[in-house]
Amino acid sequence: MSILHDMNLAAQYADRIIMLKHGRKWYDGTPAEVLNPRSVYEIFEIESDVFTNPVTLKQLIIPHEIIYKQNKTSLTT
Repeated sequence: MSILHDMNLAAQYADRIIMLKHGRKWYDGTPAEVLNPRSVYEIFEIESDVFTNPVTLKQLIIPHEIIYKQNKTSLTT
């Protein structure tokens, strides 16, 4: 068992992912079942694309933009 905030790391190594928000379970399943643009937005409030690597069959999450609320700065991909 491990607790991760890095979704890509979790997608690479986890057999099961439980996504929590405000201490409550929102999603529970394999990375392929739970890592999608909708769940990423609902949990982390970021728009993203989720791709499946055709060789490894692992998910890769690419955020569109990350806004740091404290400094009001953003990173755009």
